[in-house]
Amino acid sequence: MKLKRRIKLMLARRFFGFCTHLTAAVSIRSNGSIEPCACVGTEKEEEFIPLNKTADAVLKARNSEAFIATRRFTNGKPPDGKVFSICTHCVLKEHTRYPFVRFDTVFSALKGCSFSRKLKKMKNFVHLLYEIISKKERLSAYPIYANIDPVNACNLHCPFCIVGAGKDIFKPEFISIERYKNILKELGGTLLHLSLYRYGEPLMHPEIGTLISLAKEEGIYVHLSTNLLLLDEKKLKEVIEAEPDQIVVCADGVTEETYQKYRQGGNFAQFRKNLEMLLKAIRKSGKKIEVKWQYLVFGYNESEIEKAKQIAENLHIPFSAEPAYIPNEAEFNAYRPSSNKYRYKDDHEKEAQR
Repeated sequence: MKLKRRIKLMLARRFFGFCTHLTAAVSIRSNGSIEPCACVGTEKEEEFIPLNKTADAVLKARNSEAFIATRRFTNGKPPDGKVFSICTHCVLKEHTRYPFVRFDTVFSALKGCSFSRKLKKMKNFVHLLYEIISKKERLSAYPIYANIDPVNACNLHCPFCIVGAGKDIFKPEFISIERYKNILKELGGTLLHLSLYRYGEPLMHPEIGTLISLAKEEGIYVHLSTNLLLLDEKKLKEVIEAEPDQIVVCADGVTEETYQKYRQGGNFAQFRKNLEMLLKAIRKSGKKIEVKWQYLVFGYNESEIEKAKQIAENLHIPFSAEPAYIPNEAEFNAYRPSSNKYRYKDDHEKEAQR
């Protein structure tokens, strides 16, 4: 691990405790329910908290008994209630336990805001930092990072994704514009970063451009993650006009055989064609939209990382090889990368001893 990252993690542990997902971030599914973590999912329906239609619905949900008990637990205190199951055996890599936005993200979000809105966002940011450092169990500050899932459906069948594998406990549905506006009404004044995706494919939402535009009007940095296969001329125009700050495109291989092993039902040639179409349209429009290629690393595609990186360099876009979530069952051992750098967990030694 690089020295810079080690220092960041040391400071994060010292001042922020075990994790900040329960304080700085919030994840909202398309049906309007809040889940415990903005990164790791739970399959227990009782651990989802539905948003009511009252004011401060998100804040009230985040101050429910389960959230307070779990904050106590992650702060090293005896919980006074039932703790979220995924937090009792967290599988996150350590640096992903602190989902803070980058400074360039903050500046981008605040750039188009009025002075009063800038002030409100920064006051909440400082207040939130105080509550995290003070290990507050009940919060009065709002999250600065959010995942909102436009749709819990996908055009692919990725085997380790709950939606792709058909294992989601909720029925497929699009988030309604009314529900989305209500969420932004509460969070828009304080939110800095919005990841407009979760388990589904955001380009499936018929009004994805509207969802992006509404968030941008609130002075929020907006980022999408997509397999890009549903991009057509109409959707392309809609997305570019809405001008998200970043679009992460996902492909895990540079040959059809390798790509389709995980992105089942996909087509790498179509991905490549749509990526080039997207980049051409962005450059022609003059919009400031960053496109980044995310490559999930498995044992079978490690050998193609450098080839994918070279394609990204030729297209003049950033490339990121990332650990993939792989279930612990022995039948999936072939998917595990050989390098610990691309393992999802930090405690590889402990995992091996189980």
